[in-house]
Amino acid sequence: HPILHSFPTRRSSDLIQRDEITHMNLFINMWKTLKVERPEIFTQKLLEECVEIIRLGVEHETAWGKHIISHGVLGLTDEIIESFNKDLGNKRAISLDLPEIYKGNVNLAHWFDKASTGEVEENFFESKVSNYSVGSLEW
Repeated sequence: HPILHSFPTRRSSDLIQRDEITHMNLFINMWKTLKVERPEIFTQKLLEECVEIIRLGVEHETAWGKHIISHGVLGLTDEIIESFNKDLGNKRAISLDLPEIYKGNVNLAHWFDKASTGEVEENFFESKVSNYSVGSLEW
């Protein structure tokens, strides 16, 4: 069926995930650098707004996740979706030196952590080169 060909393959999903992780780490580093170089802009009001942005993101991702599984996905429940998104919200807040937002949240999808962070192991001999960079930047 033609629509099936438009769905991403596992490999393209892995590449998208890798790019998302790269962007996340880039902006975390930018935030921390800005915090050192321009501490005066990190007012209490800004930090509170950042917490609210993360909270809103978690709310939207949770609503979307619940919608996606609303017709049934084996092994996923609304509670799993919510706990997973709250866990991600806590991780993002902590990575920005903000307070934990969802205290006491237990991630019911701990088994998904490696997949969501790009830490899925792959057989070296079955993989293809997707990044030809050599070395890294020193800051």
